[in-house]
Amino acid sequence: MKTGGRLLAGIGAVVLAIVTTVAATPSYASGGSVKKNDYNGDGNSDLMAMHGYDGSSPDCHLYEWPGNGAGGFGTPTDRMTFNSTTFCPSFGHLITHSNMSVVSAGDLNGDALADVAVAAPNGKIAEFNGNGAGGFSTGPVTQLSPVPDTVAGMGDMTGDGKADIVGASGGCLYRYNGTGTGSFGTGVQLGCLWWGWTYTYSTFTGAGDLNGDGRGDLVAVNTTTGCLFKWTTNASGSLNTAVQIGTSCAWGPYTQMSGMHDLNGDGWPDLIAINVNNLCLYRWNGTSSGTYSGGTQLGCNWGPYQLEQ
Repeated sequence: MKTGGRLLAGIGAVVLAIVTTVAATPSYASGGSVKKNDYNGDGNSDLMAMHGYDGSSPDCHLYEWPGNGAGGFGTPTDRMTFNSTTFCPSFGHLITHSNMSVVSAGDLNGDALADVAVAAPNGKIAEFNGNGAGGFSTGPVTQLSPVPDTVAGMGDMTGDGKADIVGASGGCLYRYNGTGTGSFGTGVQLGCLWWGWTYTYSTFTGAGDLNGDGRGDLVAVNTTTGCLFKWTTNASGSLNTAVQIGTSCAWGPYTQMSGMHDLNGDGWPDLIAINVNNLCLYRWNGTSSGTYSGGTQLGCNWGPYQLEQ
């Protein structure tokens, strides 16, 4: 669910570079509480993105790029198609890739497999149960309250072992607790000045567990400065004070961002983002100090795609 000004133009084939690195033993929490992106069961983090309505067809397609465990991705597979017949009636809203949120929160239904959810602008979010082999089955639809403008998956924030999500509504950020059955509870306010060009933080995503305490954390770009910040989650499920990541404040063009479980096998969650200026996808490697390094270009022509958050 993005504002109209965020619609990225351009359609083309996505060619992804394969980057080789040496794998290390993971050092952060594992299990259903982690925001994990392994949809095909090979142990590597994968990428989901929505290719959307282009003015000629009402269909949106959800693609999966399998991770190779070395920071790159393989050939995408069309995992789900959303159209006016099978999807729009339950949402009551015409869907496009630019007004949907694809949510990667981890295990939403308690079966220890990675699931995915898709949220519409009217606040309805549909959960789809992953089968561990790249396939999905229909889960429950929840009406989120308050209705968020955009949603991101977090993993477990509260310590109950159930994956949660956050969303921005009216400039404030809310936590929607996962029930463990694919649905979500009423939003709990975490703070304000979130989402939209008139607020402080315009782009955010669940980052995974940045500090190794087993709880999902958050990263966001400051609209005014272009600096990247992180918020770790405390024992009450609230967010600690923001900490700037790095000294570079050149994050303004990255209007789509996705926190990933671990792309390069070093045991720390990574970050990918689309640069609105060149429509290319980049990867930053997570570090043991909860920061990011690099900025490796993985491919271009990502304009028609909405990344999972």
